[in-house]
This record gives sequence, structure tokens and C-alpha cells, in this order.
Amino acid sequence: MQAPESRNRRHAGDHVRNNLLPSIGATVFCIILAPVYYRFSHGVHSPWMTFLFLWPLVLGVLPALLLMRMSARALPGTAARILYGTGVEALTFGSLLRGILGLVPRTRRHCFISHHDCFRQKFCEKFCKRF
Repeated sequence: MQAPESRNRRHAGDHVRNNLLPSIGATVFCIILAPVYYRFSHGVHSPWMTFLFLWPLVLGVLPALLLMRMSARALPGTAARILYGTGVEALTFGSLLRGILGLVPRTRRHCFISHHDCFRQKFCEKFCKRF
């Protein structure tokens, strides 16, 4: 029979591993997303998308690896881990949105009409000047 401390440590390690896997998955997803973003960004580059993978890596994977080395008594509670993970997700998603919105042209506001032909372009220029 195992000592209670060893069981608690193993149980806490399972929880940390369960938090580690989604962080690794998010990091890999963000690394894969960056080339796709640059493929369709029409030459617009955003540091928010370039370094998007750093949020889950630095704030998710590295702390989880450190927590795996700690004793079961020193680990934060479940609610604290959930709130922390939610914060990391919010930072990552916010960075993603900021990078995507960086693709939107800044020269004309509220103009969502296509500029493919001359008529539409002239109409859009007149329409956007009013706002």
C-alpha cells in the first residue's frame, strides 16, 4: 500500500498533466496558424500573430512543467488553476483577434464594399467620405 503523500502527489500530478496537454496543443495550433495567417494576410504582418504561440507556451506549458516538480501540498487549488488557464486562453484569443483585425484596412472606416471594379471603388470612396 502506498503512503497518502505519494497518492496525493500522483493525483495532483495527473491534474497538472491534464492542464499541460491542452497548453501544448494550443501552442502547436498557434505555431501552425502563423504560416496560414501570413499566407492570407496580403503582406500585412502583425507581431500579435507572429508571437501568438508564446502565450500558451510561456504562461501554460512552462508553469505546468514547474508545477509537476512541486509537492502536492504546494500546488494551487483546482479553482485557481481553472481561472489561471482561462486567463491564458483569454490572452491568446485576444492576441489572435488583434492580429486578425490588423488585416482590416485602416484608411477607410465602415467601408465593406468590394473594390474590384471601378464603379464600386468610386461609390465606396464617395460613401466613406461621408463618415
